[in-house]
Amino acid sequence: MEDIGVYAFSFENPERKKRLLERAKTIGITINMVPCVYETDKRVQMILKITKDSRLATISFNHMDMIIRFLRDQKKKYGIFCEDDIYLRKSFIKDIAIIKEEFERLKLDVLLLGYLLPYCPNNIPIIDDSYSYHSYEDDLWGAHCYMLSKIQAKKIVEKYNVYNILKMKTPFSPDWIFTKNGKRAFVWPPLAIEEGDVKTTHQGHIEFHKRCAQFLYNPQYYI
Repeated sequence: MEDIGVYAFSFENPERKKRLLERAKTIGITINMVPCVYETDKRVQMILKITKDSRLATISFNHMDMIIRFLRDQKKKYGIFCEDDIYLRKSFIKDIAIIKEEFERLKLDVLLLGYLLPYCPNNIPIIDDSYSYHSYEDDLWGAHCYMLSKIQAKKIVEKYNVYNILKMKTPFSPDWIFTKNGKRAFVWPPLAIEEGDVKTTHQGHIEFHKRCAQFLYNPQYYI
């Protein structure tokens, strides 16, 4: 983990933050928490000219700030970016060393370590200790834990400044931008799993997140 930085944010949710940091400590991970982005942030105020979704705007800039923090850490070659509502694989430290080598071998820009999937890719069982890597289309969602190369992180920060975001037709969202550009893949089984309790009133989204969490989570492998 010497050349891998792990970053997270928690938007005024001390219980989630506490759970995440306790889980990380248990498996030996140091997480760098970035400050919350609020609606009063100048960047958010500018984005609200084209959207009324202030919550999504603050989340997106929280992700951006994690990436900026990673770029400032000169000793870190890869960055892992987390939201606060995730279970972590107990063998994370051991596994990420192997996964990093595959990331390099495959010349990836983005690797999803967590995602929303209610079934096994290619019938690979969740209990399989080996890892497989799969390309994905734009309809695979989940930005709760992903890995970026330094080069890709720099491209994101340079491309998605506020003025370019205002011109975009694509929604300014981690799921639409940060995980959908460059050479991308997801790793199976995941190293992180969303808890499944999402802050939305959309019943379809609520049920889907719950279904993914119920399918993916196994206390034998995740904490």
